[in-house]
Amino acid sequence: MRINSEFCGGAIEVLEACRADNIQLNITKDNQSCTRQWFYFSVETNQPEAHYIDIKNAGNVTFAKAWQGYKVFASYDNKHWFTLPTQFDGQSLTFGHESTSTIAYYAYFVPYSLERQASLEAELVNHSDINIETITTTANGNSINLLSIGEISPDKKNVWIIARQHPGESMAQWIAEGVVRSLSDAERFEALLKQVNLFVVMNMNPDGSQIGNHRTNAVGQNLNRCWSASSKESCPEVYAVQAEMNKRGVDFFLDIHGDESIPHNFMMAYGNKCVGKQFKQLLAEKEPRFQLKYDYDTYQSSCTSACSATTCGSGQTATSYVAQTFDATSLLLEASFKQLENRPNSEVWDQVSCIELGRNVAESLSEFVPEFLS
Repeated sequence: MRINSEFCGGAIEVLEACRADNIQLNITKDNQSCTRQWFYFSVETNQPEAHYIDIKNAGNVTFAKAWQGYKVFASYDNKHWFTLPTQFDGQSLTFGHESTSTIAYYAYFVPYSLERQASLEAELVNHSDINIETITTTANGNSINLLSIGEISPDKKNVWIIARQHPGESMAQWIAEGVVRSLSDAERFEALLKQVNLFVVMNMNPDGSQIGNHRTNAVGQNLNRCWSASSKESCPEVYAVQAEMNKRGVDFFLDIHGDESIPHNFMMAYGNKCVGKQFKQLLAEKEPRFQLKYDYDTYQSSCTSACSATTCGSGQTATSYVAQTFDATSLLLEASFKQLENRPNSEVWDQVSCIELGRNVAESLSEFVPEFLS
């Protein structure tokens, strides 16, 4: 038997793996910080066997409330994912699985690989209305790619969408894929594209995504705390995006994240909160997996770690920076790692649902932004 995490996004520490029914593991820290949350690994056996997995240090993670009501994700092919009954006793996270294959993958949430991103970008670049430009290279040599959608003109207003500043929040990139796939239909979104320039960064943190970090880039920086003092050396990802924003301007901004503790999808508004409230209401009318009742103001805080430098901590976030710098409506979309409490238990919140949410974000933008910016 073999426990493997040597692939894009893989991360786990093996304590004991002599038998498939007694696999003992630890969640690892981000490579250069104290954040500990993300896991993704495979169990490989000579024949299909029942797996029993005990993640021993789950009670010592950055967001301890993450495991309340949580179910681990599993797959046989890294394409089709399902959840498993999962138990947390305050310290260990355990789950069993009657595997029907010689290889099974397990992850905190459905992973989004750099390979999938490259494949999607290769598909999108064939659209005449989409331009993909590398705006910087990261510490590990990965590209930060900026998608420009529509005919870019200085006479138009500028709408920006970024996702996955925190690499373990893979749902953010699944949502971004749904947004971009919809907006790539230039004919359907003709009215929107005539009035705005659309800029999208689908993955702000490819280094962290590649090496299996949850919260930070390859040099230990939480990108969403770098916006007040970005640098080419420690957070080139933010530095380059800020430079593009300064060059082009920002009138409407959406930053897509994942929340570990709150079992709801929600949005926080900065800048003109009345405008933000209107957009949230429109999205809630279109998207049943998005709701208005619970958010950071009405739900208990999800920040439970003593490691403030890399988790909640201090430092200006993207949404507050954009709201203050550009006097723009600035929205933070937080998507859950857990089954959504406002949806039926039979309905799984997974990558397919994320893409659908992204499509409805695009539809909401199409209806809302032209009127708002006129």
